[in-house]
Amino acid sequence: MELRHILIINNVQNVIKKNKKMETNFKVEEIIDGNIVRVNPHWTVGEKSGDTVFIRGYDLKKNKSEDDESFLLANEIAKMRLSCLVLDKDVELKNLPYHTPESVDLHGRLKCNMYVNNKNISTFFSEFN
Repeated sequence: MELRHILIINNVQNVIKKNKKMETNFKVEEIIDGNIVRVNPHWTVGEKSGDTVFIRGYDLKKNKSEDDESFLLANEIAKMRLSCLVLDKDVELKNLPYHTPESVDLHGRLKCNMYVNNKNISTFFSEFN
């Protein structure tokens, strides 16, 4: 194997290791919206860091605008359910295959799946799928 191939393989392996090392266990400290929470400690993905998480797996805005009364009601229901499920609880954040800088949206929120007691939170929101 040529030296440049070995260097490329080593570089790829280092990127994968760096992305895999993200802390996955957090405590939910605040419910911001029906699918947005604040966690502690801060997450770090590459050069980006924050405490806000956008939970993937269910869509509160599906066929609705943010001014729509049905959206506002759905959001309040989801916030109450999220509070019961995860507020002040330990959760695990997962994003397959690896957490990458693209996992952070334009608002600085980590977009990922959230698990409590090894169960994906989105399974509790099936009416929003």
